[in-house]
Order: sequence, then C-alpha cells, then structure tokens
Amino acid sequence: MELRILCPHRIATKLKRPVLGFCFFPPKICPLSFFNFIKSILHQSSLRTGLVDHLLRFIKSVCRIILWIPILLIFLPAFGFSQNNLEVPQLSIQTQSYLHNPDTGMYLYRNAKVEWEGITVESTEINYHPEKHRLTATGYVRVTEGSMVAVMDELEINVNDGKGIFRNAIIFDSSNNAYMTAEEVRRIGQNHYVAQTCTFTTCNPKSPAWQITGSEVNYYSQNFSSSQKTFLRIGNFPIFYFPYLAWPTVKHRQSGFLPPEYMIVRSSVKKWDIGYRFGIPYFWAIDQEQDLTLTYDWVERRGPGIRLDYQYALKEGMRGEIKYQEFFERDSRDPENESGSLNTEAIESSELNPKRFKFEFNHNQQLDRQSRLIVSSLVYSDSQFQKEYELIDNPDPNTAQKLSANINRQFSNGSVTLSATQTRIFSELALLNRKIDLTQIQQLPALSFQFSDTLWRSDKTSIFNEISGSLVRYYRVQGYNGEGAAATPRLKFNFPIFKHFNSNIKIGKQFSRYKVRDPNVSGSEDEYGFEILDGKIEINTTFSRIFTNETGIFSRFKHLLKPSIQYDYIEDIEQQSDSGVPFGGRVSTRRLTTIRLENVLLAKRRYFGERVTPFLNSQDRGQIREGKSSILASLNIIQHYDVLKKNPYFQPIGPAIKGNETESGLPSCSRSGCPLLPLRTMFNFTPGQGFSINYFNRYHHQKRQVVEYSTSMGFSASAHNKASVNIRKNEFTYQTPFGKDVSAAHTFGFSNKFATSDELALGFAGTMNLDADSTSFRRRLTSTTFTLDYRPDCWNIRLALTENVDKTTTSSGREQEYIDRTLYAYINLGGVDVPEQILPDLD
Repeated sequence: MELRILCPHRIATKLKRPVLGFCFFPPKICPLSFFNFIKSILHQSSLRTGLVDHLLRFIKSVCRIILWIPILLIFLPAFGFSQNNLEVPQLSIQTQSYLHNPDTGMYLYRNAKVEWEGITVESTEINYHPEKHRLTATGYVRVTEGSMVAVMDELEINVNDGKGIFRNAIIFDSSNNAYMTAEEVRRIGQNHYVAQTCTFTTCNPKSPAWQITGSEVNYYSQNFSSSQKTFLRIGNFPIFYFPYLAWPTVKHRQSGFLPPEYMIVRSSVKKWDIGYRFGIPYFWAIDQEQDLTLTYDWVERRGPGIRLDYQYALKEGMRGEIKYQEFFERDSRDPENESGSLNTEAIESSELNPKRFKFEFNHNQQLDRQSRLIVSSLVYSDSQFQKEYELIDNPDPNTAQKLSANINRQFSNGSVTLSATQTRIFSELALLNRKIDLTQIQQLPALSFQFSDTLWRSDKTSIFNEISGSLVRYYRVQGYNGEGAAATPRLKFNFPIFKHFNSNIKIGKQFSRYKVRDPNVSGSEDEYGFEILDGKIEINTTFSRIFTNETGIFSRFKHLLKPSIQYDYIEDIEQQSDSGVPFGGRVSTRRLTTIRLENVLLAKRRYFGERVTPFLNSQDRGQIREGKSSILASLNIIQHYDVLKKNPYFQPIGPAIKGNETESGLPSCSRSGCPLLPLRTMFNFTPGQGFSINYFNRYHHQKRQVVEYSTSMGFSASAHNKASVNIRKNEFTYQTPFGKDVSAAHTFGFSNKFATSDELALGFAGTMNLDADSTSFRRRLTSTTFTLDYRPDCWNIRLALTENVDKTTTSSGREQEYIDRTLYAYINLGGVDVPEQILPDLD
C-alpha cells in the first residue's frame, strides 16, 4: 500500500498494521468544514421555505469569512517569512512504521529510507524534526550521494543546508574505488567531506595492504583531496611521512599526487646495479592548456633525482612537451670499469662524479591549413644514461645530441619540406668516455619535395608521373663537408595484358650534383655529379576458386594463386669524384629477376550462436551463420636470379654489388657467386585465432641443401595465456640483394605467459645457443627472462629476473664478455599504471 501522508497524526490512528508509506514535508493542514455542520442541522428541520434558503446562503458566506480570517492572519506572515530564507527541501520518506510526538514535534521512522536533493539516508531508526530541519539516525546507517556510499553508526544532518556529522564511518567512492574510514566525518557541502583521524586506501579497509593515515583529510569526490600529518603505511608499518599530501580524486585532468613508483634493479655487474628506486610524482593541472608533472626520485646506490614533464597545447593545432631528468650521484665511479677504451690515467679525479641528465623537447604546430612546424631536441649527458635510468639494454643509436626542425607544406598533389638536423653519437658505451663519433654527419639542412599526378587514365590503363628530390648541405666535425642537389623524375605505366594479366612499368632517372671539401685539408675542394637510370617491370595475375563444404567447422574455402615475375634494373654509374672522395651516391647497381608464387587459402567459419561449430543437423540450419573471411594458410615461394653474376669477372664501376648469398668455395662461384640465388620458401598455417605455425627456409642450389631455416609455433588458449617456441639455424652470415645483413645463428627460443587467476600471472622466455662454442663462457642459455605479475584489487607488483651474455670494452681496448643478471621489481600502490613510468622492454 502506498500512502501520501498529509496529516500524519490523523492517518496514524487508522493504521491497523505496519505499511510502507510516503511523507512529503512540510505537512499540509486540512481544516474541518463548519458550514457542512450547520447545513446538516437546518436540513433536519421542517422549514422548507425560501427564507430558509436565503438564510443558508447568508450563513455560508459568513462562515467562509470567519474561517479565512484566522488562516490569513496566521499563514500569510509565515509564508512571507519563509520566502526570506532558504526553501526547505521536500522529503520523500519510505517507512515501515512511524510515531509522532506532538509535544516535541519529532517524527520517529523505523526501517526507513529518506531521500532529498540527491541524498539518500537508510537506517533502522531515523528521527526527524521538521521545524529544525534536523535528521538523526542510529544503528545501521547508510548514506548514498552520487558515487559516494557511506556506512556509519550515527548520523546527524541538516536537510536544509546539507551539513552534517558521520560518526565511526566508512566511505566508499565508486568513481575511484577508494575507501576512507574515520572516527568523525563532517559533510561540509555537496561531495565535500572533512574527516578526523582518517585512513585512505583502495584496498579492503578491514585488512588493507597499504593505506594513508592523516590527522585530517579534506576529501572532494570528483575533485581534489588533501591530508595533513600523513603516513604511508604498508600493512601496519609506517614507511613515509608527509606533512602535507594531496591527490586527485577524478579520472580527468586534476592537480594532485599520482600513485608512487617503486622499482628494484639488482645486477651482477656493479655499474648496472642501482638498487631500489622510489618516485613520488605530483601532477599540476595548470589550466586546460598546460600541465606539469614533477617527480622526486630516490635511487639507493646513486642518490636523489628529479624529473620534470611539462606539456602544453596553448591553441588549436599546437601541442608540445618539455622533459628534463637529472640525478645527483653521491659516489665516485671506478675508472677501471667505467672508462671503456679510454686510458684510465687520462681521467681526472674531478671527472669521476659526472653530471647525469637528459633533456627532451618536442613541439608540433599547425601554421595554417596546409603547413605544419615540427621541432625536437634530445640531449643525453653520457652514453650510459639510457641503460641505467631508462632500462634500455642496447641503445641504438647511443645518442648524445639530436636537434631537428622542419616545416612541411602540403599541396593537392604533393608536398615540400624544409628541414635541419644535427646529430651526435657516442663512440662507445662507457660513462667516463664521452668521446663523440666525429665522422658522423652532424648537420643536415635540406629542402625536399615530391609531386605526383595522373597524366591519362582509361579503364584499367593509366599513366602517372612523379618527381621527388632534395637540396642538402652535409657537415662533419672530422671529414668532408658538402652540398648536394638531387632530383628523380619517374613515369609509371599500368596496363592489362590479354585481359587476365596486370602489368606495370616504372622508369626513373636520378640527377645528382655535389660540391665537397675538407676544411682541414687545403686544396680538397671538388665538384662532381652523376645520373642513374632505374626501372622496374612486373607482370602478375590472380587465379581463384571457391569450394563449398556442407559439414565441418568451415563452410567455404577460397584459394588464391598469385604468380608474378619482376625485373629490377639500376644503372652502373661511377659515384665518386675524380679525387676519390668517398662522398655522394651510394646506389648499387642491380639487375635482378624475381619469380614469385603466392598461395593464399581463405576460409569462412561456421557459427552456431557465438560458438564455432560444425554443421549439426537440419534443425539447426536456420540458426547457423557464416563468419568473416580470414586467412587459413599461405605458401609463398620466391626465387631470385642475379643477372650480374652470370659473368664471374664483372666488376662494377660504382659501389659494390649488394648480396653475397652464393659466394662460396665452389669453382663456379668463387669470384662473384652464381646467378641462381637460394630459393626462399615461407609457409604459414593459422587454423584458429589461438594457434599458428610458421616456417621459412633457403635452399642453396649449388650446395643442394637447405642452408638456413627457421620455424615457430604460437599457441594462445586465451588473451591471458600465450606460448611460443622457435628454432633458427643459419650456417653463415650473408647479405641479401637488397642490402640486408643476416647473421649466422643456431638458436632455440621459447616463451610462455599465463594467468593462473585474475590476480596472478607468470611468464618466462629465453634463447638457447645450440652452438655453445660461439661464446667464451660456453653457455647454452644466452638470455632468459622470468616475470611474475601479482595484481590484487588495490595494488600490483611485477618481478622480472633477466640474464644475458653481453660484451664491454676494457681500458686496454680489449673486448670482454660478461654475464649480466638483473632483478627488476615494480610496486604500484592503488593498482593504477602511472604514465611515463620507467619499465624495461622484456619482449
């Protein structure tokens, strides 16, 4: 039964049993009609004349006047007074039963729920005083406001202004999955609470793994919170003390402390062993267009450090960032282990405490609808900064300084770019040796362009033209400098042959001109140029056939057969000056024929609802659907034929021919190699999303054997459980006809990542060297990685143990191998990944 309570004191006398009722405050008064009483008396008399009717109408008017006079005298002043104050909110009360005390004006509700202006109070016993607008509750009390849910022993709140007190309360903010417990919490206003003797955590508040305790906490839901005299506790042990701590309680940009970063890096090599590293990041949302993240770092075996990350987007089409890191190391370095190939006697004692820093700047701005400016800068203080503080095992390149700026303008059929670059590379990985590779190109001011257009098109036949080029100035600290201009116009012709074959021809010619000089060598000025003609011809087609399958997992198959033949040509031109300066073009001559045969098998899976299922019976026919087409398997065969190697005595007048796959001790291939290069076969089989097999080999025709092969298998039971194995064997190092260098290897690799639950995940990976004699340690296992991820609700930890065989250069200039065993540990309170957190690449 639902009742709208207008006069609670009258309706309460009629209730026979407890019912659920609704009451809206303030109550409305319903006066008894005096006129109805007189009318009933007169109608009982025998008078039925017109005089009686006139008398009744007169009495009716008098009664109306008499009844309205006290109402106007009493309620009009009260109404005027209420308009001068805040309007009392209307309450909606759901209750099982209630009592009213007319002496005190209090209402007692049992097992009730009170709602007003987005606030809901539920309790076993609620008292409400309408005149004072005061609501109190005891027993089990639950308050809900937006994303906030609070449970407490006692509640006292003013429904007019919303101010109140919660005693022995636990507050849960669902928007941040955070809990706050306190002996006393004061509600100051909407979504604003002040707690005394408070704890804050994202764990279960009854047994938290970590918590922040403060004497007073200012908590703003969906805003910004702070605490005073704060301890960070792990379990019951205090770890850090903060006189003042603040953090954002929103998911959008808001100033405050981010979750702390904790990491351990322990290595068997002393110079890579930095111990634990603790970072406290503070995010400052300066305004909507810019923000700053300031992180204080403490590194156990190094000392303190700071990180600054400033980001801005001052106007539409502009964005950028400035980053700076510096570590203030307290201990001197050991020159025997840190100088590399540099003589230790040449290192001064003042250099044993080098300054360690990194500076990075990036700016991207749209100048107009067609133009954009991009500027970047990257500076490292030393060659080991990336490995020690950014956990990059093999920095490539090991940058010392890189500055670049370019302006790009787009057109409907091309673009023009003006750019300048300055690059400095460290010569080796050694902290105390900051020697720069002086032969590295330092500056590259250049103007580059590219344009293309369609000259003619008819059905499948078309002719395109394009031109690209650049104007460049090179600069070296040591060596030759120069200016160069290059332009390459091309013509592309597409046309069908016999309606079943597609053909295309590309013809281009590169025009280059250079001026070079060595500032340190008098009379070294030189000027030269060259023209190189290149072309490519290709003929290809596609044959296809569709197969229908009435039963089984796959409903239809489609086989694509794509044969093609291609010929690449690059003219053999001398690309250096008469003085022999090794500068200018680096385009190797090429005359290469490639025959390619691609086989692709596509399949459509049969689905019953959401499951992949074979065709069951005729009753299920209407419920079965086909999925999208996907590649089930592919087999590609590639055969290269190098025409230049037909003549074993051929010597190019330009750069050397790329590719040495067939150079061997065979008499017919002793000089330049045989023209028939190894046959490449690539096979892939993917029967499902969680399983795949790959195979690759190179068959050497002259040796009549497979000289290189690799095979890999990947299996994925789910998105959280993946495994793979791979084997690779290559007898000798070689270079492909396109200039790619491939090293010799005989390895076995494996990896496995699996989640035992939503909280725990394990993983391991490694590479086994099947040719142990290739290392001085004769180790089979050259690299291993073991990872453990533990992610409960309120924090997460990741452990990673790695082992690698690496090389370093001693002070005597000798290359020495060493084994690096490193333990990484990351602890993140709050279970939230911190942006820009330092993590190693373990894949």
